[in-house]
Amino acid sequence: GNIVAFVKASAFGLHGCELAETIDKTTISQKIEALRVQVGILLGLFRKEQQVNPQVSALPKITLISEPQSYETELGTYNNKEDVDIVGRYMSMGKLHPSFAVSGSICLATASKISGTIPHEVAKSTQSNTIRIGHPSGSIAAEVFVENNESDYKLIKGGTGRTARRIMEGTAVIPAYLIR
Repeated sequence: GNIVAFVKASAFGLHGCELAETIDKTTISQKIEALRVQVGILLGLFRKEQQVNPQVSALPKITLISEPQSYETELGTYNNKEDVDIVGRYMSMGKLHPSFAVSGSICLATASKISGTIPHEVAKSTQSNTIRIGHPSGSIAAEVFVENNESDYKLIKGGTGRTARRIMEGTAVIPAYLIR
């Protein structure tokens, strides 16, 4: 997975279900980027005096999270709050991700299972191994198996499914000698 820092959307004055029009085209994205740089400095990824460009230095990622809520997606469909456990807005390369990165969904689902984290505090349900994340284009379900021992947590297994869609049509020319 990627290095992901989670912050409540309310820390930026947001409800959590805002779309790209609100997040990308306002000073909010600049504030999120400033936080990302600070997190990167704390993690030792950047130096304080370093100029950081989100198109070059992609990590760490920032994900805004909020409690389950109903909202209209970027696609004009309706996400019902009963169908998700948490709402997330995943920032990538200085912009709101149009859906939610698979690696980020596993990170968020894992953090939702760890008491004391912001995602655990915000998520509707953390009892199931499957955490349903509402995102700008719909939702994604990430299944994680987290082991808790006396001193720490360990992700045993994590995964998610994706829908397949046709992205290209065409003709491949294959030499006859290869078809025999």
